[in-house]
Amino acid sequence: MSIWAKLLILIFPVVSYALPYLVFWFFNLKKYTTVRVRDIWTLFLMFGLNHFLSSATNIASTPYYALILSGMGLSMLALHLFVYRKFSYPKFFKRFWRATYLVTLAMYLSLIIAAFLLK
Repeated sequence: MSIWAKLLILIFPVVSYALPYLVFWFFNLKKYTTVRVRDIWTLFLMFGLNHFLSSATNIASTPYYALILSGMGLSMLALHLFVYRKFSYPKFFKRFWRATYLVTLAMYLSLIIAAFLLK
């Protein structure tokens, strides 16, 4: 992997966060919607993770990512049902999406570390 590809992997999260932030700031969308910048940033990180992993290696990351999210969703569903004894779809989906953000960010940070450690 070339140094330019590594720099692109490193710069992509900054640029992909700045663009939705500027759109939200310029159009003042925060008071019109409950969607936050990090919710949109999650989609950009998903795309970047899939694109950079498939270009750096010949392994498609989408099935592994879907498996991780499915397992996380099932465990969160079990937690809601057994601990809280009730299930609220909007609350579950909001927590699931926030957890998806954290998992995606952790996977992307590990991609950045692996890109700079491996040759």
